[in-house]
Amino acid sequence: MGAVLALVSHPDETLNRVARFLGIAEDQVITIPPDNARPFVEPGLRASMLGRVIRAGATAASYAPPQVWRRASKPLVGLLQHGGHSQRPKLRPQQRTALLGDCADDISLLEQTLGESFEDWRSAAGRGSFAERTQTTQS
Repeated sequence: MGAVLALVSHPDETLNRVARFLGIAEDQVITIPPDNARPFVEPGLRASMLGRVIRAGATAASYAPPQVWRRASKPLVGLLQHGGHSQRPKLRPQQRTALLGDCADDISLLEQTLGESFEDWRSAAGRGSFAERTQTTQS
């Protein structure tokens, strides 16, 4: 089973496999979120203004304990992500093909390291978001 498919369909086992590979303790991840990506926020004036406020706050908070900024930033980040789309815009095949050239060596190294094929990563068409792939494996 491919590593990406395994991560979608069997996340606990896959993360433990990664832990074994790295030589660290297994079963350390208590919950696995359904998606590890933040909501997509459409570029625009609102996102730009909130982004500036968040970056300025983070700079100022660098002089305070980290938990202070984490607590203070939650409402700001919530405002930024409110109304955000759950999925990023899909790349057109020509965009994906242009990006793949920069990733080919890394994909080959990953295949060699794991002993698995990631040939589908080299295609001009993506397989969809994590959420879409999860739905496919659960159907």
